[in-house]
Amino acid sequence: MFPRLRTSAEFVFSSTSLAMEDPNLIGALMSSANVKCEDPMVGPCIELLSTTPLPCNFKSAVSMLWTMLLEKKVVGSHAGSYTMKTKLLSECSAEFGYSSSDIPDSFGYFDGVTLFEKHQDDNRAILLWASMLVDLQGKPFSLSHGYLCVARPLSNPQQESVVRSSSRLSSTLFGLSADRAQVNTPVARKHKIASKTRLERAQQRLMENAGRQNED
Repeated sequence: MFPRLRTSAEFVFSSTSLAMEDPNLIGALMSSANVKCEDPMVGPCIELLSTTPLPCNFKSAVSMLWTMLLEKKVVGSHAGSYTMKTKLLSECSAEFGYSSSDIPDSFGYFDGVTLFEKHQDDNRAILLWASMLVDLQGKPFSLSHGYLCVARPLSNPQQESVVRSSSRLSSTLFGLSADRAQVNTPVARKHKIASKTRLERAQQRLMENAGRQNED
């Protein structure tokens, strides 16, 4: 499980050059969701993209986002209902192991691992995440990965920030066959709509929390 997750995180980091190279980072609020037929790491998946302008400076935004990720307030509040099994934290990385073996949720019984990494310089930061869920037989049924890229907008680089995110979610519950060779399009579209709704809620939480940064 861990080598595959590490490979997923490395792939995400190597594929983010376009997000990191754009110096303008247009600050308009945006979100989109699409069903992708193929992804090099996870196969067919739901791709989520977003841009979120924040009314707080770059350093505050990075600190806030990293805290929210570690508290699972960006990836999904439902993660808080899992039973935490292991937790390894450092300044720029984190590893969580968790389980629903005590109380099953919509995924049924499972064990999961989520990895986080932070890479930062003076003007940009990228926060990576990769997550895998396996059933009680150890067979993966959900593999997802993504990143949040934080930068200073040219319009107000000292007092504001902007976040771009990209996530790819793959699960047999999303209408994918067990071997990921086929996609049940109606089921995938239903989950695409639900995923976009969750993404928009996450954007709203980001903007609300960013507004509170200036009140402290």
